[in-house]
Amino acid sequence: MSSMKKILYVNAISDNIGGIEIYIMNIYRKLDKSKYDVHFLVDENIKPVYYDEIKNNIITIPSRTKNYKAYLKKLKKIMNENQYDIVHTNLMSFSTFEPIVLAKKYSHAKIILHSHISNLEMSLKTKILNYIGKTLIKKYEKSGYIKVACSSMAGEWMFHSFKDKSFTVLNNGINVSKYKYNLNSRNEIRKELNIDKNDILLGNVGRLCSQKNQKFLIEVLKRLDSKYKLLIIGKGELKNDLIELSKKYQVLNRVILLEDIYNVEEYLSAMDIFVFPSLYEGLGIAVIEAEANGLQVFASDTIPRDVVVTPNIKLLPLIENDWITKIKKCNHHDRNKDLKKLVFEFDSDETTKKVLNIYDDAIRGE
Repeated sequence: MSSMKKILYVNAISDNIGGIEIYIMNIYRKLDKSKYDVHFLVDENIKPVYYDEIKNNIITIPSRTKNYKAYLKKLKKIMNENQYDIVHTNLMSFSTFEPIVLAKKYSHAKIILHSHISNLEMSLKTKILNYIGKTLIKKYEKSGYIKVACSSMAGEWMFHSFKDKSFTVLNNGINVSKYKYNLNSRNEIRKELNIDKNDILLGNVGRLCSQKNQKFLIEVLKRLDSKYKLLIIGKGELKNDLIELSKKYQVLNRVILLEDIYNVEEYLSAMDIFVFPSLYEGLGIAVIEAEANGLQVFASDTIPRDVVVTPNIKLLPLIENDWITKIKKCNHHDRNKDLKKLVFEFDSDETTKKVLNIYDDAIRGE
């Protein structure tokens, strides 16, 4: 056991299935468990997604917001006692800086700073914590960090103020074959959702929050005729707002909200058009999944260009008329075409190999 290398994942698993959770689980499943001993740092107040799969690898910690003193005490103990070889931190900002600083202080771990976002709306409190965190983290810059990002935009946004601005882009991988269009899934899900043959199902996958901008989709739907339906998969704090807005525009009977869906690929096959009006993204892995399914995708032009992998995606300004025009003109096409580049750049087998190489190099001290 002493020859095993220890990895701690920070900010990797929450109670919501998001891009980070899917990405980290893809890596975890491919890690050689005889070589790596893996832990997930998880808030003790939540039941994490994938619990049954990772329950023996979870280290719980008191809530940072509810009991900060206990959180710091436990975090210091974790870093001291476990002496991780790698601490892989998943960042939306530097406001959650404590695991990085304490790992530097109390362990010999190589620390991976992994940017998953290219912009962020921050409250005043988060802005202050982000400033403090960045200042403290940069104090240790000489001793080195491994800086990675899910897109060029995400890396530039996160690391622009470091002395060494360099970083490695690691594409978020998916199991491309899993997301392939499936006619049986389409028929079953559409029947389950009561979608008629002539209905056109618009689809979106993402947390229900201001960043993902699903309200824009309700605004668009109200101006489309009744054959257009909207399926949104995800959960979050804006669920009630979306319901109220749908009621206001009298389109609630055309809006379907689903959460805790683990077989998203089957629901993608049921959709006709994928719509993704996010205000910003690190990458937008849901878009890559939709492209793997062969869907026509309309996404906001505010997200990284890295998502443009097939001819089936168009990036649009967030102007309702532009989206309505494109949606109305959208034609059916062969959904199993144009996947070669996507398989090469985003298949999880390939992207995970790159992460594992980074782990191996870090442990060898390269």
